[in-house]
Amino acid sequence: MRLFPMFDAKGLAEENQKAYEELLATKEEAEQQAAGAQMRLDAAYRKGFDTYLSPFAAQFARLRNVELSDLPTITAVPELKAMDVKLRDVGFKAVDGLAALAGGSAAGAAAGGLTFAAVGALAAASTGTAISALSGAAATSATLAWLGGGSLAAGGLGVAGGTAVLAGVVAAPAVLIAYGVMWWKGEEAYQQQVKVQQELEVAKSEMAVQVAKVDAAVKRIKDTCRVVRALGACGRPQLKKLTALIDTNDDYAAYTPAQRALVAELAGVAQAMAAVIACPIVDEDGRVTAMSDRTITAATKLADRLAA
Repeated sequence: MRLFPMFDAKGLAEENQKAYEELLATKEEAEQQAAGAQMRLDAAYRKGFDTYLSPFAAQFARLRNVELSDLPTITAVPELKAMDVKLRDVGFKAVDGLAALAGGSAAGAAAGGLTFAAVGALAAASTGTAISALSGAAATSATLAWLGGGSLAAGGLGVAGGTAVLAGVVAAPAVLIAYGVMWWKGEEAYQQQVKVQQELEVAKSEMAVQVAKVDAAVKRIKDTCRVVRALGACGRPQLKKLTALIDTNDDYAAYTPAQRALVAELAGVAQAMAAVIACPIVDEDGRVTAMSDRTITAATKLADRLAA
């Protein structure tokens, strides 16, 4: 039996308060890290969409006597074979859908051009509030998934930069008991603080698991941003060549093998970028997906080859 349980309770309460504050600091740091990654992912997706995917679609729509399905994109960009078949199909259909929009008047009527805002508006109108309720990278992914005929879950799941990963962390319990209460509660106050200490240990363990998920998601997001930027950097100079070619001759049937290869390669790059953007980064439990690993690896090999 403790001689002075109120002093023991007070000391343990102070330790618990410190542990609780450290737990909160860890959570806030992870949330800030995730928020920063979210912003970078948003920017990378928007830039990739507006400076390569849409411009390519607009130029391809100008070509005569060719469909996207006619192009030997797998031959031109063999790295596509390493991607998930369904995701690759979503990427293809997304690019094809963008080209169809570019060739018509729907995108212009929606928002004055084939920007993400315009296509997103069409996607939101077609799906009700499903896409319009999203924002940032999640909306971009969901829009490309919509264009590619995929589900919103497949396109937008977990792309919020890892922030949602922290949702499962058990909130730390209330820690301190008023000192005056400790004096007259004595042993009961001490036992209550022992229980709080145990709950904090459980919360700390769960927090460590969730923070590890955030760290992994943030790393995967960095890799995703890097490869989207790299694909755009490789594709944009070649896209200028295609634009100049189409300005001179828009009949694909009259193109030389080298000119056709240029079209196929740029289409393959667009398909790869669309697949990367549409790919879920984390699953419902906040764990980095194996699909994103395969997709990023294949896209990185493509970007490295084109940059060499």
